[in-house]
Amino acid sequence: MARAGIRPYIPADAPQAIALHRKTLTGGKPLAPAADTFMTAFYERVLFDSPWADPALPSLVYEDAQGRVVGFLGIIPRLMTFRKRPLSAALITRFSVDPDEPDASLVAAAMFRKALRGPQELTFADVVNEPGRRVWEASRAALVTAGSLWWTSPGPLDGPPDGEVWRPPPTGRGLEVGELLEVVTRASRGRDLCPAYDEESLKWLVAHLEDARHRGEFHRRLVLDDAGAPAGWYLYYANPDGFNGAQQIGTLGGDPHVVLRDLQRHAAAVGGAPVTRGRVDVTMSAALAAERCTLSFGPWMYAHSRDKDVLLAITAGNSFLTRLEGEL
Repeated sequence: MARAGIRPYIPADAPQAIALHRKTLTGGKPLAPAADTFMTAFYERVLFDSPWADPALPSLVYEDAQGRVVGFLGIIPRLMTFRKRPLSAALITRFSVDPDEPDASLVAAAMFRKALRGPQELTFADVVNEPGRRVWEASRAALVTAGSLWWTSPGPLDGPPDGEVWRPPPTGRGLEVGELLEVVTRASRGRDLCPAYDEESLKWLVAHLEDARHRGEFHRRLVLDDAGAPAGWYLYYANPDGFNGAQQIGTLGGDPHVVLRDLQRHAAAVGGAPVTRGRVDVTMSAALAAERCTLSFGPWMYAHSRDKDVLLAITAGNSFLTRLEGEL
């Protein structure tokens, strides 16, 4: 009989971790084929093959005395910079404990403590649900208010002129990975806490996001001003069956209204939903309000760091953290 306890997650654990995910995170309901394929790949490959994978920051499992995996806590290492120096971060994801485990609450608390005590300088999660909030708050983590605020468009952001059903075509074009690296680097200047990408890591991330076909068709767009110069960009899923999911949206000194409206025009052009949802960036808040977007709280972002300055940067909004840096 094995000794119960926490240990690093290894590839051989994938079948049990997948079964635990299906039992706890989907309520036992079957996933659509595309979603199931994406979820399976996450446990079998993504956790080991990401460009930030680090043996010092492994995902964790709790194994009971019979050798069964009854708890899983995913950790995605992420590289960032804080005031231009390198900073290691850990994104917590897919945290689950078998509800049939007699000591489920103790197992959850022990796994979370273990994760927070890793070598990383920042631990965070950006789509925390209600049960997860209790775990984070019990650990004295900080609620990131700005990162927990989401916007929803009221529908197409272009009013039809003179009562006619008409909308101008999108003015942007496709955004290459190298160009995405450039605009993210430019837009994050002046923020204390920023993601650290190179072209290879960003290429991997974009390919991973494109594989999430159950979320819709993934688009990368660069928005141009009247002179043909870059004004902003956006990355989103066009999903005709629900709402379009904005993953990253930003400006390069241009008018944020132009970027927001181009996103909606493009979604309409490719058959996406009339409504788009995304996480609020404080630099876009005035434009979102002017475009009559509604705001709501949750899912929530939480952060934990032993460095008060790092924690202040993320809670005060002096960071560049979008959905690209969050839940994979």
